[in-house]
Amino acid sequence: MPNSNKSFPVGTIKMMEHYYQKLGFERIFSSLKSKGHDINSLLLLLLEYKFTENGSINKAADWINQGFLLDRYGLDPVHRQTLYLALELLGEHMDEIIASIQKELFEAYDFKATDINLDWTSIVMHGNMTEFILYGYSRDHRPDKCQITIGFCEIAAPYNIPIAITVRAGNVNDQTHFADTYGKVRHLLKDESLVIFDKGAHSKANVALIAESGNRYLTAKKLNKSDEKNMAAFEKSCPEALDAEGNVRAVTIVKPKSRTFLYFSKTLYAAQMRAAERRAREMVDDAMVFYTDLRAGRKVRKRFLGPAKRNVLIKTHVSVQTLLADLGYDEAYDYALKCCTTGKEGFFALKTNADVTAAEALVLYRKKDSIEKLFHSFKNEIKVKPVRCWKKERIIGVLLIGFIIQLFVSLLRHDAEIARHTCTNFIKKCLRNLTETVIVRETGEKRRVYSNFDPMNVEILRNCGAIS
Repeated sequence: MPNSNKSFPVGTIKMMEHYYQKLGFERIFSSLKSKGHDINSLLLLLLEYKFTENGSINKAADWINQGFLLDRYGLDPVHRQTLYLALELLGEHMDEIIASIQKELFEAYDFKATDINLDWTSIVMHGNMTEFILYGYSRDHRPDKCQITIGFCEIAAPYNIPIAITVRAGNVNDQTHFADTYGKVRHLLKDESLVIFDKGAHSKANVALIAESGNRYLTAKKLNKSDEKNMAAFEKSCPEALDAEGNVRAVTIVKPKSRTFLYFSKTLYAAQMRAAERRAREMVDDAMVFYTDLRAGRKVRKRFLGPAKRNVLIKTHVSVQTLLADLGYDEAYDYALKCCTTGKEGFFALKTNADVTAAEALVLYRKKDSIEKLFHSFKNEIKVKPVRCWKKERIIGVLLIGFIIQLFVSLLRHDAEIARHTCTNFIKKCLRNLTETVIVRETGEKRRVYSNFDPMNVEILRNCGAIS
């Protein structure tokens, strides 16, 4: 029989409320807005909405205006413009909000070590209504779209907790973005903390900035002509085997202020050679098709003409020369493979000013993949993209909401052993399973019944103090 009972997932709400209170977010955000709807209630609802439903802000207002949620937080019906203004407030005060979150986080948790991982990514934007959204190097593999760039900093293993986010225009490269992201956290780091980042942000200015701050660095290094001599003499330098099978070997090059570890990996070499061989075969096969068409007097196929074929304003004249008239298939393949390889296959290098061995540096750098997983969670599981706002401050506000959710999830993994190695999607699913049903009796009295417990959400909520 139809009834007036209301059921909704409550696990995510309980988790968000716990960490919101634990980190003192009421104190952080109360000063941003004193009139109208309570800012903390609005932010809690936005956090819960983005973590569970993740639709547009227009739809967020409909979701929030369900009676049981308004009753829970003591709010009057919320208009979508109120939510946009709340996001705008977050964007306008992002720097001070991040600083306050860091202060509360470091007071609530005693981090014994403050080594950090830094990395940068981009998010495609399906519009360009602000100078903030620009073309740049796309990590989403959409160079045809404008974007924004995002920097993340996390406390390295064993914590893996994000502590800062920076947002810049879509054309800002990693070397430039580095100073902004590092500047947000350098005051939090203990002396000689290790700053780990990839080669895209490596520059003399950036490593000098780290050294001046009293910290150490570990970064990947681009191989260039200056490394060719060391690669040519690699075997004569008596490389050190870093594993029992000798799959990875290394030599150490010591300089006055730093040391470089040059590695050779058999696994990496095999993978890069397979890619080069595949590319060489494709080149020969294409050349054979091209040569056959040429000899038969056929029209040149469009795929050999490049991007100019799509522009009606460009007329091209194609001059053709092929080596296949003088080479057999095997000879052509060998020539193409030689052109597809550089002699650097299997080699990579790390650079540091820390007192570590080649083996220790490799282990530390490989652990940096935790921030790649954080990006995946942030973009694809918490699903901050697509960002459905166009004003700069509102875009930043949406990303800050996503950052806070990611912070809460990372803290949950740190606090609850059962969630330590669990992906964000599974945590979200388990929390959504827990359901609260509000039963309204004839007298108007409300009774709340909880159902759909499982071992994961029970342990998570027990850790949050939501259940006994």
